[in-house]
Amino acid sequence: MFLRCICGNSLDDIASPSPTVRHVLTDTGIEKLQDAVDQEVAENGIVDMWPEHWETAGTQEVWLCSACERLYIGVNGSEPIRVYKLEQVGLNE
Repeated sequence: MFLRCICGNSLDDIASPSPTVRHVLTDTGIEKLQDAVDQEVAENGIVDMWPEHWETAGTQEVWLCSACERLYIGVNGSEPIRVYKLEQVGLNE
């Protein structure tokens, strides 16, 4: 898939592993992912269903623009993609 960032940079998920694509999971999602993997290993002795397990765990695919650091969240979902622009680096103390 290709995505043109608001800044004009082209993003894609062609490379595997991709430096653009990240996966975000909640804590409960991590548990669901581990349970699905454990079940598959118990049944088959191997893990062969990675895309399906990520979906089962409720992962959000997040693309990071290497030029402006905007985040595109939900690229693989059915909802509209949400776009976030870098506001600040670090926390004020």
